[in-house]
Amino acid sequence: MEYKKTIGYLAVLLTILIWGIIFISTKVLLVDVQSVGILFFRFVMGFLVLLIVYPYCIKETTAK
Repeated sequence: MEYKKTIGYLAVLLTILIWGIIFISTKVLLVDVQSVGILFFRFVMGFLVLLIVYPYCIKETTAK
């Protein structure tokens, strides 16, 4: 049980670090890159991270 708690704390710490870095990096990038380019890059990075974390395809369901 202690292992899961430690993993949870590390996940929260990683989220806080990424969340804090995003604001600083966006301000720096806006000098050279358009905001649409930054937005596109953030969505692509998020998509790739989700593919790594959850690589299985979502099964299709049929409406009854």
